[in-house]
Amino acid sequence: MVHRGRWGPAPPFDPSFIFNYEDHDFGVRTRIMGHAVLAVPGATVLHGEGTPGLSFRQGRERSPIRVYCLIRNRWRILLQSFRLRSLLLFAPCLIVYECFQLAGVVRKGWLGIWIRGAGWMVLNGTTVWRRRREVQRARRRPDRAFLSGGPLPFTPGLASGGLERLARGCLDRFVAGYWRLIRPLV
Repeated sequence: MVHRGRWGPAPPFDPSFIFNYEDHDFGVRTRIMGHAVLAVPGATVLHGEGTPGLSFRQGRERSPIRVYCLIRNRWRILLQSFRLRSLLLFAPCLIVYECFQLAGVVRKGWLGIWIRGAGWMVLNGTTVWRRRREVQRARRRPDRAFLSGGPLPFTPGLASGGLERLARGCLDRFVAGYWRLIRPLV
């Protein structure tokens, strides 16, 4: 829930996210604007059958549009939400993450989807930068006020093979160590 009078004129949810990360975008912008977010880790949300062709259900393949939205929208959140200083500090970590992601994408046969997401970012760069200016104008809190360390948020079951689990463990350790190193600078 959000008190619309305190939120301001901007719409809370950005429909251009299509699917996935629109709630994450809302949460990050909420924190940037200085509002509190109440998260209840033990809460259970029941989505029923979900949205055909988009929602993930155990035992089913991930749809191409879902994978596309996960890749593209994560890049959008980063570019639109975080200060340039934070992005520069995190650049080495983000590059390593992207290399791991690209390897996983190739392994799962999603390279075309990854290229499509990257293409969207290039073709819509003006829109992303305009949106960035809007988000940054509404900023009331620095990134350090809400960024924190912890394990990377991977979809359960995404790293299903032994090599994938090993890669995820290595990536988690690298990111945790890198976070400890740069945390005082954020």
